[in-house]
Amino acid sequence: MNKAYQRTGSLFEKPFHRIHVDSDSYFIQLVSYIHRNPQKHGFVVDFRSYLYSSYSAIHQQKRSRIETQTTLSWFGSIPSFEAYHLQFDDRAIKHLIADD
Repeated sequence: MNKAYQRTGSLFEKPFHRIHVDSDSYFIQLVSYIHRNPQKHGFVVDFRSYLYSSYSAIHQQKRSRIETQTTLSWFGSIPSFEAYHLQFDDRAIKHLIADD
């Protein structure tokens, strides 16, 4: 789109801010934050039903381009994956997230 209209986009330009993921703990917080975001912003009542999320692919261990086993290994197991997502509170990483 940008190329067709000779313009640029701001996704990877300033003021784009990156924060280095430097721990497994922060990584699993981000995974949960991303999965729960559609519910937080009112796209769905339950984040687990959002069609465009990797949550179900990981949870059901579907064949996809997503590294489901690798991701699950950070959580330990499918029950831990589910439990972490259900209890996740984004206040723990709120200071790392730009105006959401």
